[in-house]
Amino acid sequence: MRKNIVYALFGFSVGVIAGIVKDKLDSIETVDVKTGSDILNEEASEKSESTDDASEPAMTSVDYSKYKTMTEQYKEKSKKVTVVRNQPIVISPEDYGEEEYYDQIEFIYLNDDILMNENYEVVENRERFIGDALNHFGEYEEDSVYVRNDRLKVYFAILKDERKSTDIPKMYAH
Repeated sequence: MRKNIVYALFGFSVGVIAGIVKDKLDSIETVDVKTGSDILNEEASEKSESTDDASEPAMTSVDYSKYKTMTEQYKEKSKKVTVVRNQPIVISPEDYGEEEYYDQIEFIYLNDDILMNENYEVVENRERFIGDALNHFGEYEEDSVYVRNDRLKVYFAILKDERKSTDIPKMYAH
């Protein structure tokens, strides 16, 4: 008995849903969509009608040699492109660490013009790593400069320290 009631309710609900769907489908307006080739063919036929004799059959021709210029407007305008450079460049703090496969190294710039790495070892040939970045303190922040070296695939954060190299304990200085 219960089984028959469940089947009846199920059948009734399916019928109601089918009726609602049918009403929705009947109320939807059909829209005539023109494709790009339809529009080009219409333009070509309009041009040929205006220039050709009415007695001759209309020939449809589309000039595809200007395809690149026709599609320029649909291309994405702003694509972010990372330019790889052979020289280190100073970047903003927001750009630091943007490339996830680049290493990140911190340097300490001491008051007596000495550049040290995180282990307090003096960095030799610093222009190779950071270029002229030491001249850019205060450009973005007073006490730090950020550099991207695409050749080495490394980000450098250079932090200014007011100490001198003689103030660093001997166990750190090498």
